[in-house]
Amino acid sequence: MKCRKREVEQAKKRIAELERILKRIYEDDISGVVSHDRFLKLSA
Repeated sequence: MKCRKREVEQAKKRIAELERILKRIYEDDISGVVSHDRFLKLSA
């Protein structure tokens, strides 16, 4: 049970990290730092 709880916590942290990364990529797309095509590839 402890092992599963730890796995869930690690997964939640990873999801939060990926959401931050995706938000940054999206902001770069909107500001023109990254092309929209690159954004689509990175967000896939």
